[in-house]
Amino acid sequence: MKKITETVSIDAVETEAVAAVETVEEDKIFVYLGPTIGGLIQKGSIYKAKDKDSIAEIALAVQKIPSIKKLVVQDINIRATQAKLADGSTNAVTIAVKEIEKAAAALDTTNE
Repeated sequence: MKKITETVSIDAVETEAVAAVETVEEDKIFVYLGPTIGGLIQKGSIYKAKDKDSIAEIALAVQKIPSIKKLVVQDINIRATQAKLADGSTNAVTIAVKEIEKAAAALDTTNE
């Protein structure tokens, strides 16, 4: 009978362990910075998810007003987004706010 031995390098085991850890995504923190829309979403709402697309709590709001998704930002982007909102210039963030406000007004008139 032949004895078979296999040598496994420690580097290979470490590489495999690192790869396994990297595939596990941690939840991130997201915050909605747009205007409050009664019954749909509130400014300052905080969500924990792997990405924006997996936040179940905003699904209905995004379905009704897709621009809402543009103002759900990851915690590391809050200050930059707030600066864009505050500077008064026309940019993607301020355009999204206007789109949301217009769509919210249209929803209010259809609900009356």
